[in-house]
Amino acid sequence: MPGYEEWKNIDEPRRMAKSRRLLRENPHIAAWHFHSRNTLFRDIVLKKEFNLADFWCRYEGQGRGSSHSHGLYWFKGSPPPDMATPEARAHFARVWGHHVTAVNPQRDQGADEGNPLSVDPMETGVTWEWLNRIVNRCQRHHCSTTYCLRVTKRDADRAREVSEQAATGGQPPPAPTCRFLFPRPAREAAEVIKRPGKGWWSFEAERNDTHLNKYNPLVALCWLANIDCSPCTSVDAVINYAAKYCSKSESQTSTYAQIAKSILPHI
Repeated sequence: MPGYEEWKNIDEPRRMAKSRRLLRENPHIAAWHFHSRNTLFRDIVLKKEFNLADFWCRYEGQGRGSSHSHGLYWFKGSPPPDMATPEARAHFARVWGHHVTAVNPQRDQGADEGNPLSVDPMETGVTWEWLNRIVNRCQRHHCSTTYCLRVTKRDADRAREVSEQAATGGQPPPAPTCRFLFPRPAREAAEVIKRPGKGWWSFEAERNDTHLNKYNPLVALCWLANIDCSPCTSVDAVINYAAKYCSKSESQTSTYAQIAKSILPHI
């Protein structure tokens, strides 16, 4: 990015502000960097350390310019998604529980020792303290009404029915819930479960933190950014996931002229 030397020598708040500005002004550099880094990560880490056999992925760009990838990855030696018996489900959960976790390494300790992502990873020792700082920086989910809190259609319909049946009416509106199902209950071991009202099996990792995204420790240390990984429990789950993101259209970012036009009536 332009101004890299200046960026290295300023404090964290100004560095973040400069990073946001550079990202907005140079989306082509950010896109090239993300693709190159993702390709190297796949070839060096996933293929060599996890026996990656095949993959499918799609990039998406958020409105503020940051990129992320949705993908499906096939690993040699993985257990088949056999959910037919309790024994098969327990074996599936036990194997994947070694690789995918939602355990906060040091949940009761703060992670306020500076930004763990701004260091040189080649000169940083791989320790539990560093993993703890990365996990608490990148993997914690923060619920908000602008991102994930929604009133589901089922809850809205149920509240409307209750109001219509009540003599006085005026029932309070239903509380919004997180569309990513946070907070999630703690678990002492990985399990395969069926959530209430759902017809498919879901993998739930060992968990000691109600708001932590699932992660693999080695992947978190190598990628140094947010990840959310989970094994698929059926062929239908693979098809549905791929179909969802193959057919998902991107929302076009507004031009500066459109933004200015929308602001003018309020000035």
